[in-house]
Amino acid sequence: MNFFQYTEAKTTRDAIKAKQEKEASYFIAGGSNLVDMMKEGIQHPQQLVDINTISGLREIKNTGDTVYLGTLASNTAAAESEKIINFAPLVSQSIVKGATQQIRNMATIGGNLMQESRCPFFYDVSASCGRRTVGDVCPTVTAKDGIRTNALFGLNESCNTPHPSDMAVGMLALRSKVVLQSKNDTRKLALDKFYHIPVKENTKITHLQDGEMIVGVEIPLEHGFNHSAYLKVRDRKSYAFALISGAAALNIQTGTILNAGLASGWVGTIPWRFEEAENYLQGKSATETNFRQAAKIAVSGAQPKKNNAFKVKLLEKILIRTLLMAKNTPYGTNN
Repeated sequence: MNFFQYTEAKTTRDAIKAKQEKEASYFIAGGSNLVDMMKEGIQHPQQLVDINTISGLREIKNTGDTVYLGTLASNTAAAESEKIINFAPLVSQSIVKGATQQIRNMATIGGNLMQESRCPFFYDVSASCGRRTVGDVCPTVTAKDGIRTNALFGLNESCNTPHPSDMAVGMLALRSKVVLQSKNDTRKLALDKFYHIPVKENTKITHLQDGEMIVGVEIPLEHGFNHSAYLKVRDRKSYAFALISGAAALNIQTGTILNAGLASGWVGTIPWRFEEAENYLQGKSATETNFRQAAKIAVSGAQPKKNNAFKVKLLEKILIRTLLMAKNTPYGTNN
């Protein structure tokens, strides 16, 4: 590991200022992803800006029309918060299925949203990787049959690897917003607008600007979601990332779907929302027939290769099952 400067920030302004003053500076909180990348030689920070001592960033609160999670709230704190369980249980469901207890204790809300690829080519510094090095081509692009874990959506010559966050998928289905702070301003971005499909010209995975940091996430309650479910399918039950995950949030009144949120993980180069399928479900009866049609709409834009073609049918089945689970899981039900 290379030598680096360590700076402890007391305020968000101090943190942003310190990061801007030195090249190759990174914010660090739990460090569950960044430290791994430093050990593997993927990141070579000249400075780490510790934001753990900034007050007010661990807050979890209900303001009436939103549930707010501070960026430094641990994944465990969010998953176990009564405010999250009562008003946004899908977030709790996705976090609990996202990692081991030890990692959840350290990982933070902001860090989870910013975590990087788990692709073997990304972690192999001797390999070409368009995500790690601007201008490189992803090796799976030239592989005729692709690889088993490739994404199905948001593909390009720089990156075909799926985004690893579980929590982001649950938040995406709930139409969450990321709160970003600069030295002089605060802005909010819908989560599906926050993420950026990595391309040759811009390998970033978010629209986070230089001089900004994530200070929290807002989950709006205006959509009236009252049923939800998160389903994660993986090759083994523990210590494994998902093969595909599904998140569904429904507002069901007297059997009719007034609003729907549908998203999936490990199928897109960013957390993937199925907006067309959501629109189809709106105003429809909450029936398996309609869920099946929504799933067909969702997978219609998939771009598989031979080695991951099975994921298209698997995704369709997972979305159907997740919607059925959500229908049968009203808020307040233990999962």
